[in-house]
Amino acid sequence: MASQVAVSRRSFLKRAAAAGAGLALAEALTFEPWHLEAADPVVIGDPFKVFPDRSWERVYRNLYQPDSTFTFTCAPNDTHDCILRAHVKNGVVV
Repeated sequence: MASQVAVSRRSFLKRAAAAGAGLALAEALTFEPWHLEAADPVVIGDPFKVFPDRSWERVYRNLYQPDSTFTFTCAPNDTHDCILRAHVKNGVVV
């Protein structure tokens, strides 16, 4: 019959911390900087030949392009006049 040794929680945590610190130290001492070397740069001669489809630019530029604009005057309480320019997109003043 094998005898069982009771290990307290505190001694278990101390041993586990010591083992973790030992592994971290062993890893640090065997550090090899091979994975820190720079890779060869990627050279692209003409980016327009690599990515020729530029139809997305039209949609992107038209996203905030207003359909029309108009200018109007605002006079709150007749204290001063504000000249404002409103932009209309899809029938909504923005």
